[in-house]
This record gives sequence, structure tokens and C-alpha cells, in this order.
Amino acid sequence: MMYQEPARWSYTFQTLSFMSRLKVQLEPIPGRLLQAEKSVRVFERSVYSDRYIFAKNLFENGSLSDIEWHIYQDWHSFLLQEFANRLLLHGFIYLQASPQEKESSRLLKCPDEKHERQGRGLYGETLPEG
Repeated sequence: MMYQEPARWSYTFQTLSFMSRLKVQLEPIPGRLLQAEKSVRVFERSVYSDRYIFAKNLFENGSLSDIEWHIYQDWHSFLLQEFANRLLLHGFIYLQASPQEKESSRLLKCPDEKHERQGRGLYGETLPEG
């Protein structure tokens, strides 16, 4: 549905994506990690990449309207403030590969424009500190 009618479904999809990421990041740390001397939790995507890469891309390409983008930013900021102490991130790992490399390695296909925005979202902007 999202890809057939992006202007209709982008806000709904992005809301669901954010909530899924938020739930995963809010899950208690597994006991075995609490017992480890040094532990690391790795997430494929975070609540930050959701906003600063994916939702922003949908707004910039016209799939989210101005009002949807403002509403998204408002509740996103509110939830990050409410859960700030449980959403701390120590850093980002960004594996940069061309869309052709992604396709040949059977990774998710990513149009050139989105590929450029992902890098810019992580390197060209300052993300809020946890």
C-alpha cells in the first residue's frame, strides 16, 4: 500500500515504524548483557534514524504533507523527551555502499536519492544528544 500510494500511507507507515523502533529500544536490557563486563546493543535502525533519515526523506520527496511532518516531529520530540534516559545511544554505525553494491550483495535496494540522504542524515546534520 505504501509504495502504491505514498502520499496516502507514508504518515501511517512512518508512525508504525517509529512505534516499532521505540518499543524495541525500550525493552529491558537482557540479563546476560547486564552481567557482562562490557556490553553492546546494536539496532538496525533507531528512533533517530527514523526521523532524521526516513521520515525526513518522505517529507522532502512530498510523501508527507507539511502538517503531517509537523505533527510527526511534535510527537517524536515529546516521546524522546519522555523516554530520554532509556533511549541513550553511544553512536551510529553507518555502512556506506552504493545502490549497486547493495543489490549485488542481496541487501535492501535503495534508490540513489535515498542513499545520499541516509549519509547526509548521519554526517551532514547534528542529531540531538540522548
